[in-house]
Amino acid sequence: MRRLPARCRPDPAGRRCRRRGRRLRQLPGLANEWQEDYDGDRIGDLCDDCPGHQDPAQTDSDADGRGDACDNCPSLSNPDQEDAEIDGWGDDCDNCPDDANPDQEDADADGKGDACDNCPDDANPAQEDEDGDDIGDVCDAYPNDRDNDGVEDPSDNCVTVPNPGQENPDGDTLGNVCDNCPFLANLDQADADADGDGDVCDVCPAIPIRAG
Repeated sequence: MRRLPARCRPDPAGRRCRRRGRRLRQLPGLANEWQEDYDGDRIGDLCDDCPGHQDPAQTDSDADGRGDACDNCPSLSNPDQEDAEIDGWGDDCDNCPDDANPDQEDADADGKGDACDNCPDDANPAQEDEDGDDIGDVCDAYPNDRDNDGVEDPSDNCVTVPNPGQENPDGDTLGNVCDNCPFLANLDQADADADGDGDVCDVCPAIPIRAG
């Protein structure tokens, strides 16, 4: 039989171990010869549902094997305890599972944390964003205007580049700010040498040299 250290000796029944005058609890039939108790809560590490946190009550509300004292989702079963952004909240119950937000603030109480809510002050649990500009429709002044220049996409001659004046001197339906030949009509925007100047206004259309 292995000799136990002086700080820990079996009691006469040979089932328990005393340490500094205290008796540690352990599960029946679970070998725990050395009686390790890292957190000092009198529950042996081998049977402690939170071996690194004092948890003498061993409460496990969601029955996932992790005690409430150390469970990153104490009310939702998540035995794997995954926490992608390491903010202390398990992914399964984190209101922003891809963005660190340890305080879990949710000003509009829509279930999406402020850190990842596209309308943090207006409830929109579905996070609709028709124009894909990362501003939710319920708080977007221009919900169908990707560049937010005040001209809705169906009428905007530069959908992704702001140009509220819609200047288009060559009349090819593309505004100056997104037209690679703003003064010569070229609806196809062909640019063989990929130098940013359209072929119809490129002095060397096959050689990548920008005009001017």
